[in-house]
Amino acid sequence: MKRAKRAATKTAGEAAASEDEIFILQFRIWLKDVSPMVWRRVQVFSTMTLREFHGVIQVAMGWEGIHLYQFV
Repeated sequence: MKRAKRAATKTAGEAAASEDEIFILQFRIWLKDVSPMVWRRVQVFSTMTLREFHGVIQVAMGWEGIHLYQFV
């Protein structure tokens, strides 16, 4: 995991991921039961919502928003 922005000094009571810390998350996305395997690797900011992440997947897979999806 890479840090996109370094946080200021933390006090003992602060949560591990404050608003000042933004991480880059990397995901490997693949289609089940497809041969040969179809997959993509994407990197997104940790502040991204699931709705925004869905949009990233649509673009990465070359889809047009008509496929069913589920986050697990």
